[in-house]
Amino acid sequence: MLKNNNILCNVVECKFNDKNQYCTLDKIKITKHDAIVKNIESTDCASFQSMK
Repeated sequence: MLKNNNILCNVVECKFNDKNQYCTLDKIKITKHDAIVKNIESTDCASFQSMK
């Protein structure tokens, strides 16, 4: 897969990471953990898939 220059990602454990800090997906889904998000820790990339 080719990298998407618009989506930076440093999660090397994700199967969509190109190992050069980019995601290879065309689009990603972001989710939240809390009803009201106040910081980055309250969000996640829901497109993540383990390499295993």
